[in-house]
Amino acid sequence: MKKILFCVTIATLFICSCQGNTKKTQADFEQSEHKVMPHWYAKDSLFFSKLEPAEDVIECAKSFIDVPYKASTLEVGDDFYPVINFEAFDCTTFVENVLVLASLDSLTEDSFVQKLTEFRYRSGKPLGYSSRLHYFSEWVQVNQDKGLIEDITQKLGGVSVTKPIDFMSTHRQSYPALLKDDKNYNKILEIEKNLSKQTYYVVPKTTLDMHIDAIKDGDVIALATTIKGLDYVHLGFAIWVDNRLHLLHASSKAQKVVISEKDLVDYVTHRSNISGVTVLRLRKDDE
Repeated sequence: MKKILFCVTIATLFICSCQGNTKKTQADFEQSEHKVMPHWYAKDSLFFSKLEPAEDVIECAKSFIDVPYKASTLEVGDDFYPVINFEAFDCTTFVENVLVLASLDSLTEDSFVQKLTEFRYRSGKPLGYSSRLHYFSEWVQVNQDKGLIEDITQKLGGVSVTKPIDFMSTHRQSYPALLKDDKNYNKILEIEKNLSKQTYYVVPKTTLDMHIDAIKDGDVIALATTIKGLDYVHLGFAIWVDNRLHLLHASSKAQKVVISEKDLVDYVTHRSNISGVTVLRLRKDDE
């Protein structure tokens, strides 16, 4: 049985590794096959040697309960180095890190970083700000094409959605990388133009209760939104508690990773900015 390292141990190891070995030069990172943002992760630490792959998505996700929430954890660099931060998550980085840990059969620094960049970046490589999959509808499309996840939404009665996507460009002031760099801004404009023509699938919240039994522990739940110019507003993992389906997520309200107090149907029904859900399932390499 593969082991899951619980959140307290993970956070402690990460903090100790960063405090104990932070004075690394750019040359140190250039020598690594997979470069990691030095602001967040100290190379040659003991962190990865203490981790083992997760056998089960939901058990891995549960091991991070109570880890602090932090908004915009990826908006700290130029995306030529992948940010790795286990001290705090936003909803996207929580899902990404859990999926990476659950997808690996053998966990090393290089295998973790390689798989993380495969999930996070369009080409699987950090080639700058616009190379990151900022909009979750594109994240789904690209990672399904890579064989990393399966979008099962249509099987659950999902309907096709096409809408103008332009939230980032119309809120340029909220994204430092767009505000200070016209090249990044223009690339995002082009990405948004293409995404506005694409279709993604959503189970309407009015019919979600009809399909809830087909959702499994550990499925990714992405909350589609009615907000103008935006595709999704939040995501987490499905978790069954006392025969009710809940959301395990990095919560901005709770300021930490939690299991939602309300069940998923109730959670989405009473939020006017949520139109429904997209449901994804991790694919293992041997599947």
